[in-house]
Amino acid sequence: MVESSKPHPASLVTNIKTCIPIVLDYDGTQYNNWFTLFQIHRRANLVIDHVKPKPKPVVEPAAKEDKPIDMALWQPLDDIFARALQLDAQFTNTKLEQFDGIKPYCTHLKTLADILKNVGDKVSDNRVALQLLKGLSEEYKPFRTSVRHLNPLPSFDAPRSMLQLEEQENVVDLSLESREEAHITNTSSTVSQTTAGSSQNPANTRGGNSRTATVKQQRHPQQ
Repeated sequence: MVESSKPHPASLVTNIKTCIPIVLDYDGTQYNNWFTLFQIHRRANLVIDHVKPKPKPVVEPAAKEDKPIDMALWQPLDDIFARALQLDAQFTNTKLEQFDGIKPYCTHLKTLADILKNVGDKVSDNRVALQLLKGLSEEYKPFRTSVRHLNPLPSFDAPRSMLQLEEQENVVDLSLESREEAHITNTSSTVSQTTAGSSQNPANTRGGNSRTATVKQQRHPQQ
């Protein structure tokens, strides 16, 4: 009995999107994740030689001829390099004052770092953490100084979490201060009204006492 040949693993994949649900976007932040999944599945399905064929032996010609350089072939590389420079400038000049809070500021920094990796710029986690500290406003100067003196320097996620927690505490403190100010204002207003009322009562009291004394004299004339 002749054994039936096993089907190729790639023939069992009817829709690659079920294996790689990430949509490839070179300008986005999912390129590295997409590339990693793609590498895994092309090796698992034994199609790596189809995607990246083995290099053929190079046979050098007897005499090399100078060929004109086709600038159109270099244009995509020039575009990638120019975009990398633009993204690096945006990353370096990102500051907290440009955003509404810590969370959007940190998210924007992380997005720029991921895009820079997509265009071949190896942005280390330490560089992202240092840029996070560099872009903070003056009110966070003590925090920036204390984190910079840590050895080793914490990863990006650590100062981001600490900053978000500190921002939440500042919001709570501001809320408490506003309530205290409102309470003090209301108390001062009540005291002022009470003082104004007290300043009017003595005259009425003196008038009432004089009338009472007159009535007593009429009822009990001096003997």
